[in-house]
Amino acid sequence: MNRRHSLCIATWGMTLLVASQNTAVAQSLEGTWAVEVTPYNCATGVSSTPFWTMQSFTLGGTVTVVSTNQAAPAPVTPGLGRWNPARGEGYESTYVVLFLFGPTVQPWAQRIVQTLAISGDQLTGESRGEPFVVPGPRPPPSIPLPPVGCAQLSGRRYP
Repeated sequence: MNRRHSLCIATWGMTLLVASQNTAVAQSLEGTWAVEVTPYNCATGVSSTPFWTMQSFTLGGTVTVVSTNQAAPAPVTPGLGRWNPARGEGYESTYVVLFLFGPTVQPWAQRIVQTLAISGDQLTGESRGEPFVVPGPRPPPSIPLPPVGCAQLSGRRYP
């Protein structure tokens, strides 16, 4: 085999290696995603106004979520949590957000559990939000604890 053929074979091999690495990255949840969240009543299936989130999944298994949900009963912190591959296919993520009612009242919290699937740069999934009260003084009784909520998720990888 001459030098020219060796160079062609080496170049072809490197192209296959880079292509397989790019495919692996494209099929990974790692990165930042713009996700439309469409809430719905878990019992009736009736949906409400969608909103957007930015969800960032890191190599170490942490997730950070920033939301544009204007229907929340109080200002909401960014969501912080973890993610991991699901059994079988897809991914699971769990994060917590706090509803802030003021400096003298302990916040409510909501644990959000997501099941996610990706195909290239597209993401789909379902989530379930489970509210709970953080120990301490309660929010005003005029603001009831939100019910358990469900949502459909649809998003794309952010460049």
